[in-house]
Amino acid sequence: MTRGVRLFNLVALGFRSAYSSRPRFVASAAVGAAASVTCLAVGTVRAIDSGHGGPYSTALLQQASMRQGLLTGLALLLVPLVALLGQAATLGSPARNRRLALYRLVGATPREVRIALVAEAALPVATGAVAALCAFPLAQRLLNGPLTVIGSWTTTTVVRDGVDATTEITHVHHGSVHVLPTDVAPGSCWALATLLLLPTAAVIVCWFASRRIEADPLAVSRRVKARRPPLAAAAITLLLSLSGLVGYSGLRSLLGQPNRATQIDVIVVVGLFSVAAGSLVVGVASVASHLGRWIADTARRPALLIAGRRLESDPYAVSRATALVLLALVVAFSGQAVKAHFLVITDPEDPLYADTLRLVDVAYYLALALACCGLALSTFEAMVARREQFEVQLAVGTPRRVLRLSVVLEALLPLVPGVIASSVIALLGVRGILGTGHAEVVGSGAIEHTRIVPIPIPWTSVAGLGLFVLFASGLVAALSFTALGPVQSPPPRD
Repeated sequence: MTRGVRLFNLVALGFRSAYSSRPRFVASAAVGAAASVTCLAVGTVRAIDSGHGGPYSTALLQQASMRQGLLTGLALLLVPLVALLGQAATLGSPARNRRLALYRLVGATPREVRIALVAEAALPVATGAVAALCAFPLAQRLLNGPLTVIGSWTTTTVVRDGVDATTEITHVHHGSVHVLPTDVAPGSCWALATLLLLPTAAVIVCWFASRRIEADPLAVSRRVKARRPPLAAAAITLLLSLSGLVGYSGLRSLLGQPNRATQIDVIVVVGLFSVAAGSLVVGVASVASHLGRWIADTARRPALLIAGRRLESDPYAVSRATALVLLALVVAFSGQAVKAHFLVITDPEDPLYADTLRLVDVAYYLALALACCGLALSTFEAMVARREQFEVQLAVGTPRRVLRLSVVLEALLPLVPGVIASSVIALLGVRGILGTGHAEVVGSGAIEHTRIVPIPIPWTSVAGLGLFVLFASGLVAALSFTALGPVQSPPPRD
């Protein structure tokens, strides 16, 4: 057998071998396409600054200062996408490491194993990137006509009155405007960089995850490490920091400082907020372990009993899958609290503020959707590792719907207290810094007085985000069980 044929067989075997190979290819291609579209969107917005595009109906695209904020937001969106890309590329990595170690043991050279790993990691991401590069300009061309409307836009001219004095003159124009930047392209160099960098990132992540195989293939085994029960220190720290936030906010209200935060107030609140958020992420395993033990001791329904036993036996798997979701929730809830304060001190009917707030809401839901995608990948990988357990449970007569419901409950049970705790942390932290009211001057002349306008708590938006996360998490857990494929009960042994 020639070297080329052997390499082709090694790569082809990698895409047909394990249960996780096809989901890894699909997930890597989908995340690669999403990251490529985001990179192309960044390049498109950058191309507007060169003066080739416009005018646009929204101030976020028309004004240069607002475009910088939009670019920053799109660039920050790439961070969870790249993290999700690495998670998708390493999906089912234990089985892949054992297979690559088997290649080495049957005579494959380290170079051949390295090439097979590069092909398995880069090919799905490159497929998604190529699909995005083909679909992005096609979508721009198809949407350019429908998204060109009759509207108005503003331009600002700076006139110098003297040595230091300047005057800004705003001009309002009417005519054809673009709703989205469908009239500019990101450029060939930017597209080529996108096509090369994303598969390279996936290859680097996979190489770090499998770098020991080339030197010592016998080090890869099926041994299971003993897991110590999680400590309750993180949960205790979370309760203490939450109590500190509640007590400090109440103390400020009693002292008559609802709308004013000193430097000491900011330091104390930010410190308590950081400790609470960190304890929430770290203490998920402790909460899952104690919650699973309590449910397993008190539950009477089979699905609850199975979910409780799984949470008690392996709480760290739940914490890895839930930590990113809770961290994104803390950021989203904090943003909603800041938005409530912003709506009181500004005019929400202003198109500039309305567009900005609408875009911020979209960014929050996108970030939470990405976090739920990471939860789906973690849940699917955990179920692939427990496939034999599912087969045994089916063999003893457990209905398939009970197993599916237990998987959903396993994902949701530790997430419900986490959603409640993250909302409390975010609301108390933001209101502790920005205050619970806004001071405004009412009247004129001798009858002027200061009135405190209370800042409302955004219960509706917070509840909407929390329900969205719970629904999405339960949905991805159910879909992950479905994507596992047909789980057959093993034949009886003699």
